[in-house]
Amino acid sequence: MKLVVRKKDNTVLLNEANLSIPELKKRIWRIDLIIKKINEGSPFETTSGKEVTLDKGVAEKFVQLKAENDFSEETLKKVFGTTKINFPTTTGELIKLTDLKKTPEFGGEKAGARLEKEYAARGQLEELINGALVESDTDSITLRILDKKGNVLQVVEGVTGVDDQTKIGGVDPKADFVLISKGKPPVYISHKDGSAAKDFGQWGGVTEKAGAKIYNHPEVQKFAEDLKNSDHTYPIDIKGRELRAYRRGPTVGRKIQDVNLKLMAIFGEEYNKDENGSPQNVDIVAQGLFNIEKIEDGVYNLTANHMMGRKSFEGDFDMAYEPMLIVRFMEGRVNHGIINARMSLYPTGGRKISTYI
Repeated sequence: MKLVVRKKDNTVLLNEANLSIPELKKRIWRIDLIIKKINEGSPFETTSGKEVTLDKGVAEKFVQLKAENDFSEETLKKVFGTTKINFPTTTGELIKLTDLKKTPEFGGEKAGARLEKEYAARGQLEELINGALVESDTDSITLRILDKKGNVLQVVEGVTGVDDQTKIGGVDPKADFVLISKGKPPVYISHKDGSAAKDFGQWGGVTEKAGAKIYNHPEVQKFAEDLKNSDHTYPIDIKGRELRAYRRGPTVGRKIQDVNLKLMAIFGEEYNKDENGSPQNVDIVAQGLFNIEKIEDGVYNLTANHMMGRKSFEGDFDMAYEPMLIVRFMEGRVNHGIINARMSLYPTGGRKISTYI
């Protein structure tokens, strides 16, 4: 259930998910988290933006609900006395379960955030980690990051949660989100959607937003120059300036020769195998949905459809993921001075390449 608040022009201002019986039924660990927060005296955020702490007697009700392992109206009446559940707060007022916001610790979204695929993956990973923290009854866990072959790409101790990665100096970061650890450097993760090379749009762009090292790389510049001098573009006059425009038609590509450019495409323009991770030197590349499996108390395996580690360079991405340079028609886009051109670093198996230059 969501609370939708709109401005006068009918655009969405807030789109907040709240807690409810169906949400608790869907993820039982949320009940454990509620009990823990009540017993610790930690505040809950409401859908109206306030914070409340619940009376400790409420925790006993949730302990009973979990023991019943049933969410029928009959059970809800037995545990709470009514199906319209209200809780006493520590200030004596009553508050409904549905007034409690499903914040990120409960697997919810951020206020006003657009539900992009990267954020959905970040939310899913955060939900899994929160569930593991509650299950282990501890404030941190150890994650063993594995690929599908069982190779251990990285072991991250003291994991407490997940955080977003924002732009830095106007440059698009390679990292989509980071694992936060106690007393340890963050672990930077680049996430791609789907389960195959054709499922995600690109490894990255080649404009200034991708970073100077990629934009100015000789192979990128040569690819753009060769396109301007090819039959794939034609001259066009814009306010007295003769420019080049990309023809509508098939995708054109070129294999990359410099291994370092391929590595920058995958891990970021500041790629360095031996340095700590950063927004432009990610530690892990993951594709698809995450999964967590308990190994022992406080220790979990983290997997996804595909994983690759920067430091070990182990992983299960095959040659279909090898980066190459491509250009395709996109009306209104201007890349490297070519109108209607969208140039990017793309997985070789991501789309059909009709012509190589």
